[in-house]
Amino acid sequence: MTGEKRVLRGGSWADVLSALRATARFSADPNFEDRTIGFRCAMDRLK
Repeated sequence: MTGEKRVLRGGSWADVLSALRATARFSADPNFEDRTIGFRCAMDRLK
């Protein structure tokens, strides 16, 4: 995978304010790992 990158979409709680958008894009090596990378599950508050 020489020269290849993967796209990371959206910001995280650890990013600067300007990156806290769903449209934010970053690049990283394919094997890069970080505890702030993943996906977020959400649901409406129970009444």
